[in-house]
Amino acid sequence: MEDIINREPLVLIQHGDPGSIPIPYRQTLLHTYAAMHADNKINDDGLAGERLWMFADAGLEETIKEIWPDHYEYDLRGDLIRLITLGKLRGCLELVRGLLQSPCDHHHHGQWALECLIELDDKEALAEFAGRFSHSFRDMPLAFQVSFATNLFPDYLTLDQLCDVIEFSNDPRRGTVEGFGHALKRLWRKCPEADKDAFAERLAALALRKPHCADYHRVSAKYRFIARNIRPICRDLLQKAEQDAPSQALVRCLMTLRRADRQEGMNRNEKPSIKQLIDEKPAVKRALLWHDVAEARANARYAEKIRSFRQIFFLQDEVSPSYTADDISWLLDDLSQRSCPIDRMIVLSILVDLVRSGIAPERINRPILTDLVSDDADVSDWLCALFNPPPVDKESAKWEKQAEKYRLKRRRKELIAQASWVQFRKEMVSNPELILQPSTRFRNIHQISNLLRLDANKASEEFVEHVDRIEEWFSAEVKQAFTQALSDHWRSIDVTYEGAKTWNQEYGRAGVYLEFRENLAAFDELSVELANKAIRLGVTDHHSDWVQRLIERRPDIGLPIVAEHTAGELSSSDGFGTSFLYYFAHQAPSVPSEIVDCLRDAATPLPSDENLLGLLIAIFVKAELPDAMAGVFSDLFEQAFSDAFLSTNYTRAAQCIGGLLAINTSAGISRMQPVWSDASADQKIAFATAVFGVLFDNRHGGLALNCLNKLSPSELASLYRIGRTFVPNREPEFGVARSVDEIDRAQCGHNAVLAALIEKTGADAYAEVCGLATNSEESWCLRRAKSMLERDSERAAWNEAEVLSFEQAFTAPIKNGIQLHAAVMHALQSFYDGLTNNDASICGLLQTFSQCEERDEAALRDAILSNLIDNNAQVFHSARENQVGRKKRPDIFIAGATCPFQVAIEVKQADQWSGTDLFAALEDQLVGQYLYPENRRNGVLLLINTDPKKSWELPGRKRRSTFAELMEALQVRADELSNTEGRERVSVFSIDVPI
Repeated sequence: MEDIINREPLVLIQHGDPGSIPIPYRQTLLHTYAAMHADNKINDDGLAGERLWMFADAGLEETIKEIWPDHYEYDLRGDLIRLITLGKLRGCLELVRGLLQSPCDHHHHGQWALECLIELDDKEALAEFAGRFSHSFRDMPLAFQVSFATNLFPDYLTLDQLCDVIEFSNDPRRGTVEGFGHALKRLWRKCPEADKDAFAERLAALALRKPHCADYHRVSAKYRFIARNIRPICRDLLQKAEQDAPSQALVRCLMTLRRADRQEGMNRNEKPSIKQLIDEKPAVKRALLWHDVAEARANARYAEKIRSFRQIFFLQDEVSPSYTADDISWLLDDLSQRSCPIDRMIVLSILVDLVRSGIAPERINRPILTDLVSDDADVSDWLCALFNPPPVDKESAKWEKQAEKYRLKRRRKELIAQASWVQFRKEMVSNPELILQPSTRFRNIHQISNLLRLDANKASEEFVEHVDRIEEWFSAEVKQAFTQALSDHWRSIDVTYEGAKTWNQEYGRAGVYLEFRENLAAFDELSVELANKAIRLGVTDHHSDWVQRLIERRPDIGLPIVAEHTAGELSSSDGFGTSFLYYFAHQAPSVPSEIVDCLRDAATPLPSDENLLGLLIAIFVKAELPDAMAGVFSDLFEQAFSDAFLSTNYTRAAQCIGGLLAINTSAGISRMQPVWSDASADQKIAFATAVFGVLFDNRHGGLALNCLNKLSPSELASLYRIGRTFVPNREPEFGVARSVDEIDRAQCGHNAVLAALIEKTGADAYAEVCGLATNSEESWCLRRAKSMLERDSERAAWNEAEVLSFEQAFTAPIKNGIQLHAAVMHALQSFYDGLTNNDASICGLLQTFSQCEERDEAALRDAILSNLIDNNAQVFHSARENQVGRKKRPDIFIAGATCPFQVAIEVKQADQWSGTDLFAALEDQLVGQYLYPENRRNGVLLLINTDPKKSWELPGRKRRSTFAELMEALQVRADELSNTEGRERVSVFSIDVPI
């Protein structure tokens, strides 16, 4: 145990039972852990709470006190606080109290210390800290304000104090989840029932306080986070609200929720929803209506024009009530009792809406409403306006007339097209040969292809994948004729680059693609002339599977054409796509020499377009350039780099460095050195941002990302230090303005360089990573270096071939008798390995057998086979038939769990049988009797020898043979009996153990 503590102390906590470690060893372990952590020799310091709880003991209190003063490390101190908390080590409370003297220092230590004191119920210290917090919280960061207030409320922080903290807390940063918004739900759960109404009303008052976000968004600009997170509070208040007397707090909270621009934590599947809860309570709807009216009159820019309830809050959301017949009673009361004419108009707008929609009962109609408002002329006029249809707008009527004219015109075209389609279908079905006539072939192909394109919603030649639909629309004969017409068409056309986008060549590609799908064998056997035409058709549009197949099968024809087209893509900014450039740059595993040769002339001089230059460099990264060509392009990139840097085009300068790295990594690294030493500070920062972002960004496909694998550990470490010095973290840190995206990509590239260095193996890489730690804040480098040592000491991971081999041998379902035979042999070998490695269950089985006065071969056989079945239940099982030929009872055999095949196993205790008997057991009993069924063509003779001094007489040998020689002779005979007379595999397996 001492050796483990000295080497990997945390292993004893992370695994096994930490509670069983003697206290003196636990004390030594803590001291060792602290010392190694301070020296950055701990890589994995993750400790589960359950493990620390098992490890904790009062006997560790003095050890913790000894360690505490000299170790301020963030995670080590955190582990000690957790140990004190989980173990309830009250003897260490004074240490934890000391952390709250400066609660915001050392990251989260203050927050963890407060949680520890709460868990250990240190009331005196908590009360003292709560008093200091309520007076000094304004000087704390927002995260600490939220954490401390949430933990102290309500036991040590009153409701008024909590609301003061929320009101005067720092503003959360934009785009973050910090602040009290996400803590409201927890605070609400902790709030005493007696204080909940007051708490809710205080929150709503803050959320609705001026200044508002905007005139149309009347929620507090400072406290909008409350409105976004007040939903759980509204739901709880609604469920507890009285039917006839909703509280002021509930109504104010609903107003707040209704005005929130985004409602956090909204669950659309919760039942009942807030809207359903509101609709069930007419009193809530009534109170909410008049509170919204009062708020709109006080704050809305259009307050003097409000006459209808739809003007108060015209957006429909989950808080907007649905007025029903149950609301008629209080609406009529308000219509009669309210003295303000505007209020009566608002009520009338709701009642008229209910009448016109048929929701109101028959007794509520226009005459009744007219009588109710007859005492006020203005309200009566408003009622008439509500019932009368709105005046016709001349401009709207004009547009509606034009729209109707357009609809009629479109319908006329549809009818004409439908009649034309019916006539076309009739002609094609009656005479499919019309499609093949040269004079009408293209027109008919175009008509049918349009139908397929619309049905498949595909613009390229892939619409022919739906060619079977022609049989549904027309007939099988029309489908056959269409297929033949496409085949004739592509063979007859002339292919030109200028006509690549014409329907003529589009249908030519469709014809080639259809042959590729329908008859692949014939497609592979196209003549030289037709293969040449097909490839030229394909390369003019885009890189596709059928073009790639032709190029791979006919490289002598395809590669020269592709090389010519690729050169055209590189040298022209219009008329050509970049499909093949992109394919060779990012998708092809390698670049053929023909493509490399074509780039030599096409890329001289270098392309001015940054995208084309990037594709060229990506091709160079994976291509093998001839020495002469490498020299030419090295000179070109050198000159282009100088020109770009002088003109402050740092993106192109970085691309040129990528080209140099692709050709010669050392030359690329060397070319950057003068910049880091001689350029101005702004130039260094701008150039570093471009280099790391353009070349090494691993999230957006950096041009020279693969070159990092070619750099030595020292070069990678040097590059990382450059990035650490010059790649900016925030925009105000440098003078040359860069976008946020550029900075983000540069930081990703900087991280990719570090990842490449960490992936390196060996002592040099380890030393370089250790050398990156120049100060205490970068001590993580030492921990990372230790993890590299641990990784290098492990065995190499399996490659793909090894994984597939293992799956096929051990995890894939058994499909035939040979595979079942191999599984049985593997199970027998595992049994023997367990025996030789002192497996308790197997050794106990043989020990029991050795204590018997007489050897029982059947019992030994059944015991061994039972062990095999129990350990391989998902692979095979045992079975026994009643009898076999000549009335002989068979031995136990193995049946596959996933196949109908079987393997017979004959078990013999070799030291109880002569050599002649064992040969007879192999030839006559196993092979002669048990392997005759069609589903049982594989067998194993299992021999167990318990006497190391035993020898055997073998046929044809004068001297007696050992057990090993007996096994060798039996296996030779088993091989002779295999693969004959329908048998597949016959094997012999031995277990040589002295008992």
